[in-house]
Amino acid sequence: MKCFDRFPTLLAIFFLWALVLMTPSTTAFADEALTLATETTVSQDGAVHISLTVTNSSGSPVYHVHPMFHFHHAMVMGGMIHKLDPGESVLIENDEHPPVLRAGNYPLVVMAQYKAGMNDSASLVQTHTSSFYYQESLISQVLGAIEYVRESGEGKLRIFLNNQSGSLKNVRLMLLLPPGLVAQEFQEMKGFTLRGGERVSFETPILETQAASLMNGNYPVYLLVEYAEMLKHYSQEIQGEVYFPPIFNFKQHWPHLLAIVLLGSALGLYYNFRRKFRLTEI
Repeated sequence: MKCFDRFPTLLAIFFLWALVLMTPSTTAFADEALTLATETTVSQDGAVHISLTVTNSSGSPVYHVHPMFHFHHAMVMGGMIHKLDPGESVLIENDEHPPVLRAGNYPLVVMAQYKAGMNDSASLVQTHTSSFYYQESLISQVLGAIEYVRESGEGKLRIFLNNQSGSLKNVRLMLLLPPGLVAQEFQEMKGFTLRGGERVSFETPILETQAASLMNGNYPVYLLVEYAEMLKHYSQEIQGEVYFPPIFNFKQHWPHLLAIVLLGSALGLYYNFRRKFRLTEI
């Protein structure tokens, strides 16, 4: 078979390669680069000490690792780690948690931002959730779920709460989102009253900032639910996830576009040359 007769096959290969190159890569939390671990101790007078170990569990260095401690009603920035080599660990100590006064359970969330490359403009985020108790561990009677939906290109969270006990609960809610997302009606702690056995649901729109345009894949969201009862403290963590569909990004894929244009032009010139050469032979 002459080279001219291979053109349809070459054209099919070209379009297949173009499709692969034009498909945005998916960033998901399955490819987490960090391992985060916490140990929490509480003294008899309620002073809280947190030890955070940050380990690079990937095969390449990560840069500008910046952990953020989310307590039950506050957020404290941890120290910056400028570079973390593969397998390297750093221990960060934190004593800034407010003293706990009631017996019971308290949530602890650490969100660590980092960059996969030193000169990367976008930061990745990894979240670690934990909890600790003071004097005794208690089980929350308020449970729930989070559902993420997209309608007409806009995202929103549907939050469901269920008071499984027969007594009234005055709960405090704190929503933690990955960087790049903002809850339009839920930017600070939110108070809620649940009667005994009551089930409630509500929605909050999610605004995507410019940083969200670089995100695609699944990202976890957390709702911290707390309440006090009979001089004791209860907490519950509700986890959901948001999904970003792949969106073509010209700045990210312009080298692919250039390669596709050059390859297409080369194939076109080749086809034109073979056509003229064959006409000459005739």
